Amino acid sequence: MASPKDISENQRKISIKVRKGVFVYAIFFGLLLFLKPGFNSNLDFESIGNYLIIFFIALMLFLYSQSKSNSNWFRIDFLFLIGFSIVHFQWPAMFALSGISPENIARVWVNSNYVNYGVWLSVIGIISWMIGYNWSKPVEIEKDKIESFDTKKLVFLAYASFFLFLAFAGKDYLTGGVYKGTGGSAAGEGISVYIRLVFFVSIILLTVLEITSKAKSYQGNLFKWFLTLNKGYLLLTTLFVLLFLSVGDRSEPIGLVIVGLVFVGTYVRPVRLREFLLLFIVGALVMTLISLGRSESTGIGLLTEGFSKFEFTSGYDVTLELANSVRTLYMSLSNVPSNTGFFYGQLWLGDILSPLPFAQSLLLSVSNIKAHELGSAGYITYLTFGSNPQSGEGTSLIGDIYLNFGSLGVVFFMFLFGMMLKKITNASFQCLDMKWVIGFGVMASLCFYISRSGLFVSTRSMVWALAFFVFFVTRMKK
Repeated sequence: MASPKDISENQRKISIKVRKGVFVYAIFFGLLLFLKPGFNSNLDFESIGNYLIIFFIALMLFLYSQSKSNSNWFRIDFLFLIGFSIVHFQWPAMFALSGISPENIARVWVNSNYVNYGVWLSVIGIISWMIGYNWSKPVEIEKDKIESFDTKKLVFLAYASFFLFLAFAGKDYLTGGVYKGTGGSAAGEGISVYIRLVFFVSIILLTVLEITSKAKSYQGNLFKWFLTLNKGYLLLTTLFVLLFLSVGDRSEPIGLVIVGLVFVGTYVRPVRLREFLLLFIVGALVMTLISLGRSESTGIGLLTEGFSKFEFTSGYDVTLELANSVRTLYMSLSNVPSNTGFFYGQLWLGDILSPLPFAQSLLLSVSNIKAHELGSAGYITYLTFGSNPQSGEGTSLIGDIYLNFGSLGVVFFMFLFGMMLKKITNASFQCLDMKWVIGFGVMASLCFYISRSGLFVSTRSMVWALAFFVFFVTRMKK
């Protein structure tokens, strides 16, 4: 066992490394300020290439420094950076490195005069995030502080909400109609939307509690350890993942799988880099096949149909759907502030109020705010399609912050987001309070896709998960 003197010396060395890391990222930040492009400028592959080189060097340094304190590669900072890179940099990188532009160039670039600034803003935003994330030193995982809980009521809630969702979702959803163009909603219909949210939050919370409470029983065989988990939980998880994937619904099964793997890698056994890469590649291919096949089929035929349509011409193919989300950033830049002013937080109200049912409707009824002005996704959809859209555009993390507080807001809020994510990570590692571990689980469920969401997208899941923990979970006496 290490002596207090050895621990103190180790902590001192870590603190020095943290300060050095922040200093290096600050240099990158200053260099980006020097290389800032005009807000409206001709598309320039050389400038874009320079910004991407700075990002790549910073990314490699970040991953190297994190690997020194954490041998697990299936972690939320790494997954967030992968998702962020795909959304904000894949198309610019393809253009700068090989001259490849989107087939529907006007659809993705929107206005090519804003691409240089969009890439620059994304790079300086993620550098700010790295500074924030490195502001606090890493800590060791303290498994001995993990508690055990009685989750019988939570399991009942998860099963009840799952089968209620199936009863209310409608035929169009359960047969994948929304993806075939025959009708329905991707979230079900009417009250089933709320029931689905209750189920997803409850199954995420169950995953967090099951894995952490059984973490100390791991004895070298991951498969045997996996079978020690609550059988009711395992059955429900399997039913959920298979059913949702069979109708072509991917985001929530992916979120649940990511939570499970992040918590296994964090509390049970570290996931090695080669294991992570294998899981990521296989997962990306399966999700691509589901995306290609869901417009024609459901069930096992969905994968078969996906295979028949699949054409693997480069490594870019499997992430193009995610990469196309960058158009929302360029749409934001091309309209604000030239056509309208910044929203100063108004576009965050939808997510902030989302934990309270009907709160958004109440706000709309007592204010002059329009429905599409409650969130950046709605506003960007309005900019693209007008007042009566047939589909949604979504948003992007940098675009969401920019619409609210401009370029300075991107720097400030990305810095805070990095600090917040590191605080949640450190507090959950130390098991300071179960609320931090639950928050860590919620962020894990969103970390890969949050780059094409708003900054406060986790609000409802976070509040509901903590409420479910209070009302449906009992702490077991030691």
